[in-house]
Amino acid sequence: MAGTDTVTRDIASASTINLTPDSNLPETPSLSIKALARDYAGNLSAASTILSVETDTTAPTPPNDADLDSGYDTGFYSDDDLTNSAILGFVIDGLVDGDSITLYVDDTQKSFVALGGYSAPNASGGVVGLLYAPSAPGLLDIKSTVTDSAGNTSTFSGEMVVKLDQTPPGQTDKPDLVDASDTGHLNTDDYTSDLTPTFSIADVTAGDSIYTIVSSGSESDTTGTGFSTNDTIQITISNLASDNVSEDDGVFSFTAFAVDSAGNASASVSSALSVTIDTTAPSAPIITLRAGDDSGVLNDDQLTNVMNPQFNIWNADGEDSLYIAAGSDTVFRGVPDENPDIVSTDSTTEGTISYTALLRDKAGNLSSVSTAYPVVIDTTRPGTPSLPNLLSASDAGFDDEDNITNVTLPNFVLTGLTPSTIDSALIYFDGSVAGSQWISQPLIDTLQIDPQSFNPVEIIGVSVGAIDSAGNVSLISDTLIIKIDTDPPTTSDPDLIPSSDLGESSTDDVTSDNTPTILFSTLEPGSINKLYRIAPGPPADTVLVQVDTVAAGEDTLSLTPSSPLPDDTYTVYSTTEDTAGNVVESGDLLNLVIDTQEPSAVISLEDSLVRLEDLSDTVRVNFSEGMSNPPQISVRYAGGAVQDTSDMTA
Repeated sequence: MAGTDTVTRDIASASTINLTPDSNLPETPSLSIKALARDYAGNLSAASTILSVETDTTAPTPPNDADLDSGYDTGFYSDDDLTNSAILGFVIDGLVDGDSITLYVDDTQKSFVALGGYSAPNASGGVVGLLYAPSAPGLLDIKSTVTDSAGNTSTFSGEMVVKLDQTPPGQTDKPDLVDASDTGHLNTDDYTSDLTPTFSIADVTAGDSIYTIVSSGSESDTTGTGFSTNDTIQITISNLASDNVSEDDGVFSFTAFAVDSAGNASASVSSALSVTIDTTAPSAPIITLRAGDDSGVLNDDQLTNVMNPQFNIWNADGEDSLYIAAGSDTVFRGVPDENPDIVSTDSTTEGTISYTALLRDKAGNLSSVSTAYPVVIDTTRPGTPSLPNLLSASDAGFDDEDNITNVTLPNFVLTGLTPSTIDSALIYFDGSVAGSQWISQPLIDTLQIDPQSFNPVEIIGVSVGAIDSAGNVSLISDTLIIKIDTDPPTTSDPDLIPSSDLGESSTDDVTSDNTPTILFSTLEPGSINKLYRIAPGPPADTVLVQVDTVAAGEDTLSLTPSSPLPDDTYTVYSTTEDTAGNVVESGDLLNLVIDTQEPSAVISLEDSLVRLEDLSDTVRVNFSEGMSNPPQISVRYAGGAVQDTSDMTA
């Protein structure tokens, strides 16, 4: 029953039944519905619980036209419904809370999801937000309907058209620095001092925005923009000095790209234009004499014998023009290639010359004049030194004035030097330079040769030359002949001569001669030989006992101790020193015995009585030291002669 009217009836075939009113129910915000049941006997049940129902058959008001959300309206403007976004966000208002919305694109119902910050599909606060992903770019007709909670659907909203453009504009031409901004010598060299340069860019599309990018190394910055009205546009950089990549003058790369109204950018930037920005005059150059032309021992004293010297130039950038003046005369003009660069000057005169330099860059900026750089040019050779002399300390051997030595790095005394001009000297061995040295004293100095390779015995002609501070070399001095001998002298093992080897044997080195003579052979004439004896000790005691020189033309020498040797057992050896100072030691004579004590004997008879009739008798002799040969015993009988005992039995 609806209210008090019965609107439908039917026979239930089960415990549950669905009933539909036989006619339309009246529209009302609150209609009471209840049900009753009658059985086959006609008994009527009590009424059911009342169900209150609102009945509504009126279609809702259509929603307002959809609006493309500004976050999805890319390009120059956020309200032109022109975009390149692959996802479109729409906002629809004018709704009733609880209504749901349906989106149509080109008259086709489309699915969507909620746009963040809004509710969908049921309106909340009268506004919903929808996200929709188009399948292809182009012109899209957007409209919508709403359905109220009773299921009534509105008519369509008004249509809005969205243009989805995802095609990027084409690449522009390379920027071209306009003539008015291309300052300097030429207006076509892209070399300028203009910090607000203007560029012309061709092959653009009217309606696109054009951007310029300046790059330096790994840094880049978008520096200018303009809206094109035809196929060529001029863009002026507002202030290049304020951009991140342009703190200093330098070489910069300029490119361009286009952005269309939908926000699509060119797939690639244009070709790059390289522009040199130069607003600063070059720094004053630094001029120094090239080390190779600063002749003499020192290569930094600004003394030279080169009439047209070369200079190192600093602070040139490889494009600036350089001018060098010697006094008031320009001796060089050109473009140095490197920093530093080496430039050759025109020839000038001897004397002290003041050199200055300045730079002019391509933009015409002129540097300050460099600090004056004085150079002394001197081409006069110094006087000839005197004959060199081998320093006594280098003249090894027992004669320090014979110019015979075994020193392979000898020092020489140099005299006859000219103190006012000479700063170094050269020593020559057989005409080749063997050493050079700065002169520390006027008039006289010493010089050591450089390491050399010599034969064991070599005779060398030594001469000397002087070099002044400008590098001028004197004539060579007279020649000193020296002998460098590193070959050790020869010697032999010591040998006690037979006449000094007294006793039972002349070869056993046991003798009573306490000034024995020792023989050495295969000696070098003129060599000094020193005889040493070593007593066994303890402690062992080595003493020089004789010195002598081998006579000219001889190769043997006998050495006798200058004082007697005490009785003992000695080791004897010698050293041999030749005239160059080379020393060699002989082998050792071992166990030289000096024994000056006479032996003694004690005689005893086995029978204290010796009778004439005795056929034999035994005599015992005890000696004070051992004998290597049987002794000879003589017997003198009373009143008789000495009897030979050689046939006696010992």
